[in-house]
Amino acid sequence: MVTIRKLGIAWLTACFLAASGAWAAEGPVLVFGGTAGIGLQTVRVLRERGIPVTVFVRPTSDRKPLEPLGVSFVVGDVLHAKDVAAAFEGRKFAAVISSLGGRFGEPRPEHIGNANINNAAKAAGVKRVIQISAIGTSRNRDRAQPPADAHWSEQMTYAKIQGEKHLMASGLDWTILRPGLLQDDPPTGNSWLTEQTDIAGSISRADVALVIADLLDDAKAVGKAYSVIDKNKQRPFGVPPREPFFEGPQAEIDAVLNMMEQWRVARTAGDVDRVVALHHPDVRIMTRGRALLEGHAGVRTFYAENYSKDSARQQYGALHELRVFGPVAFMTGRFLVTDPGRNVEDPGYYLIVLRRSANGAWLIYRDIDTPSPDGLNVKGASGSGS
Repeated sequence: MVTIRKLGIAWLTACFLAASGAWAAEGPVLVFGGTAGIGLQTVRVLRERGIPVTVFVRPTSDRKPLEPLGVSFVVGDVLHAKDVAAAFEGRKFAAVISSLGGRFGEPRPEHIGNANINNAAKAAGVKRVIQISAIGTSRNRDRAQPPADAHWSEQMTYAKIQGEKHLMASGLDWTILRPGLLQDDPPTGNSWLTEQTDIAGSISRADVALVIADLLDDAKAVGKAYSVIDKNKQRPFGVPPREPFFEGPQAEIDAVLNMMEQWRVARTAGDVDRVVALHHPDVRIMTRGRALLEGHAGVRTFYAENYSKDSARQQYGALHELRVFGPVAFMTGRFLVTDPGRNVEDPGYYLIVLRRSANGAWLIYRDIDTPSPDGLNVKGASGSGS
């Protein structure tokens, strides 16, 4: 079942902005995958530009980051065609943006979910659709479906390719955007948008969001598949990146990165219980301005104070290196923490030590940070770093 919720004055404000000419098209933009990552960043940019937005969310999605933005919600499951079709009933949307992404251990939504979105948009007469994919989907597009136990990256790439193919054959006014390696840096304005497929590099989620908003009413972008990276973070095509630097067995590197992604998602959502579970029982957190925090109790205290669901704190990170040595691994990089409510703009460097538990799961064992003026640049920072 799908339900629609409007946010009172905030929604009326959005309608006023639309009527005043800030958004020339009729109706709001419907965003899928808007509760985190690129999707959330995009919603923020659209609202900053006065564009009314409706976000399709799951019943279990955390809506806290969205509620101050004056959006409307449609609740359902993108893998259920009836839920997606119902989201369009009784509403006239100007465009659809799909930034679907999968959670660990759950079915990938990029194929079936996007197919449901495309079919529903077409049936409702909504022509403009922007779908977020990834660099790498332009190669080996006729690959066989990977087995169920294949690496998550293989599952993701296959699903994204199938989602792209469905949109391309839909007859809609589509644009596909394939970002490079995603980072949590603040926006730089250095995005390079190109139809070339033989490029590689990285880009911040905040910069991708700015590109999406610019493409929305760009008639020249219809029927185009673009790659997008930061022009200052390009690397030779087909050559492994030198930054960040990785050392150790690839399977263990992937496992550590997967765990840290779970930590990022849980932290952004204010899910303190999940954050605690990703830390070793003997963990120590060493951060400036406070006493040593030890064990799960210390983790809970720190994250409950700083990253609750009501917190305005935002964190960005740029990984420099990840090295795995047997049951121990460590990561270093730069970070930026901003918290407008507490007047915090905190750049610095971090060191995270991880230990592999008896069941093979990687857990955070030591978390150390130090202030530094050459941490990530606060200029232009926006978004949640997710």
